[in-house]
Amino acid sequence: MLISGTMNTGPSLAFVDCEFGASAGGGSVQAHETGRREVVISGKRVKTVDVHAHCIVPEAAQLINHPLEAPGLQWSNIDDRLAQMDQTGVDVQALSINPYWYRTERDAVAELIRVQNETLVEFCASHQDRFIAFATAALQYPDLATEQVEITSQNHGFAIDPESVPDDVEVTHVNLYDGTIEGLRHTAREVSCVQYHPEASPGPHDADYLFASFIRAMERRKGATSG
Repeated sequence: MLISGTMNTGPSLAFVDCEFGASAGGGSVQAHETGRREVVISGKRVKTVDVHAHCIVPEAAQLINHPLEAPGLQWSNIDDRLAQMDQTGVDVQALSINPYWYRTERDAVAELIRVQNETLVEFCASHQDRFIAFATAALQYPDLATEQVEITSQNHGFAIDPESVPDDVEVTHVNLYDGTIEGLRHTAREVSCVQYHPEASPGPHDADYLFASFIRAMERRKGATSG
């Protein structure tokens, strides 16, 4: 059945119950005076993270007419979800979504994952101490997946004030997590920058285009100087 109570008016998210009520093992669970149970191992309070917390974003599923889970498996009230977590001694849940879009057409899956990731980000941002989430990517389309991963991996603890950006500088990259500036380019000079780690190798080659752009700029500069 659907969980009753005050409905959450934030991001639309449906939780999928994976026998959530199972008790934690490997230690004792103690009731706290606030009603939140705490897991204690060897006399030390430890933070417990549920890494098997499935959910689904209804708005994303509707884009490809994918049916939601059975109504009995949906959680429509965040307050009830938090109460269940408190009751079982779960401090943080890592949200993930079972992939149901592998056979979806490229443009449709791009939009689905965009909506899905942005909803997860918004939801977790509104409950930062209780939820984190795994971003998803269209692995069936490797070129699209690398674009999506590059977007979801940009984050730093500092930001540029948009009001301070001069008129002759344009914003090239924006962090979808919080809307902060991640890249800038001067419109009249061969100057550009990004505010994340554009590692070309070893590992993923998502940022190769940045290095290619830098090399082209050097070649243009060299040609102008030699001419």
